[in-house]
Amino acid sequence: MYHYQLYKNHPGGIPFTRYSFGDHSRQYFLHFPPTDQKIKRNQVVIFFHGGGWSLGSPEMFKVNAAFFADRGYHVFMPSYRRIPFYRYPRIREDLDVGFTEVLACMKALGLENHKIILGGMSAGGNLAALLVYDRLGLQARNINPSIFSGLLLFGAALDMSLLQATPLRWFYAGSPTDPNFTKASPINYLQEKETLPTLIIHGTHDGLVAYRSVEAFIKKISVRQTENLTIKIIPKGSHLDAGSWNFFDNDLRRLLVEWLEERG
Repeated sequence: MYHYQLYKNHPGGIPFTRYSFGDHSRQYFLHFPPTDQKIKRNQVVIFFHGGGWSLGSPEMFKVNAAFFADRGYHVFMPSYRRIPFYRYPRIREDLDVGFTEVLACMKALGLENHKIILGGMSAGGNLAALLVYDRLGLQARNINPSIFSGLLLFGAALDMSLLQATPLRWFYAGSPTDPNFTKASPINYLQEKETLPTLIIHGTHDGLVAYRSVEAFIKKISVRQTENLTIKIIPKGSHLDAGSWNFFDNDLRRLLVEWLEERG
């Protein structure tokens, strides 16, 4: 159903440029310039698409990019190697290297002083959260966490231990006794005090990313972040519902637009 909506709402010939950051065909990112040049933003959006770490491509999810580009943002959409042939930490390596190359591209485009709103849907939300919350990983690459101005998490896999024990989970992070299993779980990187403005949207009846996974994350972050934390739980909402702002002019879209405008 979600892929049907992606096809149905395909934005057509939205312009973009493709940049490679490795030898593998999946190691690249797309840059979408703002479609409305009259709007001047001091932030860019880096958005990771969903697909269970196994499906999709940035090109398939151009509707995500179009949503932000139409509102004046430069948008970067990274790709990465997929399961089952590549797992964590190889996917994490692509996450880190790809992000570093996006920063280099921003500098080349004169955007080095722009802050970054990081976001992702489903598995992409997992990657966005890993990138933002792993402060030691950022430090190792000499990246100041202050470069981020916001985080968007839609139907995101945030606590691997509470996801359904599916082959997708195993191929990505291994068994719960595997050290990589812990490293692939964003909840384990939360610090005693969190301040990054964050919007979390999830449905209670999500059949792909169990609600209990985000519920545990929300419980943990809520005692560490008392401001700028916006949580929208959709009663009986599905995985598609968490990403419905892409396709419909609904309450979630209005919430997201309001959240973006608050960031400037």
